[in-house]
Amino acid sequence: MIPGNTEKVSILVSALEARYRAQEVAGGRVQAVCAGALALLLVAAGALALSGRTFAPDETLAVCAAAVTGWIVVRFVFLADLARGLAAQHKAAIGLEDRLGLRADGRFGVGTAAVLPDGKPAGASPAFALLDVGLVLFLAAALFRSDGLRALAAQGLRSAGL
Repeated sequence: MIPGNTEKVSILVSALEARYRAQEVAGGRVQAVCAGALALLLVAAGALALSGRTFAPDETLAVCAAAVTGWIVVRFVFLADLARGLAAQHKAAIGLEDRLGLRADGRFGVGTAAVLPDGKPAGASPAFALLDVGLVLFLAAALFRSDGLRALAAQGLRSAGL
């Protein structure tokens, strides 16, 4: 049995709605992970800054290396996988929108513009910047608690006559 035009449109609209829901879920996960990581990094940076403890150079290196390694795993493995899934859903939605004629001029009458703009691939989520900012703040807090950096700063100030 071959479905009629109304049934075909209904099937395409249902599939498009499913793609939109999947995009919302994936986008929400990216935002939740980035916001959670930012909160965790800010708390850790605050704890370092308020602790009064200083780190030896090797401890500073270990703490910074651990933070950068965690950032790489989250950003370029976990979030990259979510971004690929989001891009696939976006591409599928564009295909369905094209099939429904939502991107064609004149679809709803002569001289009418397309309902939707051109389907350009989505770029990196702005939520990724939260993760990057958190890493920078954590690294700054760790470096400011470093004995080696403090000694270097003191030597620089003495050399400048301050």
